[in-house]
Amino acid sequence: MNDANGKGSSAVATLIPVTNSSELVETPKTTKSKSKVRKSPVKILKLIIDAGSSNTKYYFEKEFGRFSSQFKKFDSGTCPENTLGVMAMGDSWYAFGDSVFSFPMGKTEYGYENDNKIKSLPIWVVASLTDHEYYLESLIKKDNSNKIISFNLDITLLTLSAHRLDEIKGLLKELNFSYSGRKFKAIIKNIECLPEGFGAAKFAFDILNPTVKAKNRKRSKRLIEFNVLDLGGGTLTLTPYSCKGKLSAGKQQASSGCGLQVIRKLLAMKAPQMIDRGATCFFNQGLMDAIETAKLNDDTSFHCEYIDGRENIQLGEVLFASLHDWASEIESVNKILQEVSLLARRGQKVFLTGGGFEIPPIEKFVRDFINNNDMVETLPDPGQINIIGMK
Repeated sequence: MNDANGKGSSAVATLIPVTNSSELVETPKTTKSKSKVRKSPVKILKLIIDAGSSNTKYYFEKEFGRFSSQFKKFDSGTCPENTLGVMAMGDSWYAFGDSVFSFPMGKTEYGYENDNKIKSLPIWVVASLTDHEYYLESLIKKDNSNKIISFNLDITLLTLSAHRLDEIKGLLKELNFSYSGRKFKAIIKNIECLPEGFGAAKFAFDILNPTVKAKNRKRSKRLIEFNVLDLGGGTLTLTPYSCKGKLSAGKQQASSGCGLQVIRKLLAMKAPQMIDRGATCFFNQGLMDAIETAKLNDDTSFHCEYIDGRENIQLGEVLFASLHDWASEIESVNKILQEVSLLARRGQKVFLTGGGFEIPPIEKFVRDFINNNDMVETLPDPGQINIIGMK
């Protein structure tokens, strides 16, 4: 570059102060983009429920529960609120479980009657939710608005009625109920049906420990085959299970209507014949209580007491005779028990589960009938293991 004299000179940068803001060259402003607020995912609660003919078992929010499958329905406002075992659905009040005995008026409906296991599913589900009072109380404490408290719910049913899933989904879409002076809405997001006894099978599978380790190769699983005999309040069920990577159930043999309730009916017929008690009447609930509290004497004979006022009537021999007829005279029961005996002799493991095997005389009778051997094992806590095993 040449100056005015034509001589070359080095270029020197000269800073000229600008006093007029209009002389500034406008640069585009960089606007900070607003960070998107991420909504936390909506929590979906999970309820696992086994609505049996005699008892309903559930697992909800890390709590196990159990109540007898019975309820009474009342007109709106006729049940005292804040009473354990009492809930409101729609325009009606319900007492469930042992709370039905607190209300002498009204008709008690049982899970084993009139297809109640299915048609009363909304009652068993809401009863399970309200029976787990701690969680509902925690929701109330968090919400002071007095508005309806809503939550999403996934339900897993342990049932023989998977073929009625469409009907079940129709019953369980949205459940509106009241508890402790607050209204709740349970929105059912998903319903899954698993074979009856599946939780017990999961526990049995863990006992068998089907994993093996081999040198220089990945951990693998070998095929495991075993069977689960489930004696509940309404049904005797035999289910084969196998595992090659995951647990799966085979074809179930179910003797519907042949669980503890039919044993109670046999006891009701035989007691007046074998016990000369004159005008004594044997009531259903008293007989069921006698069966469920039956024990083994020191000589392994049956101890079964029916309470009639202040007197206890011994029905041990009657219970043994009733079980003999149950196992020998009812064809579907006999077929299942004979199949269990054959499986055990062939070396296949058979696990006993269900509320029936909580009763020592019944467990002993079945073991003796199927020629008990080392291949037959009663699972711990058989009345609840089907739910506990799902944990």
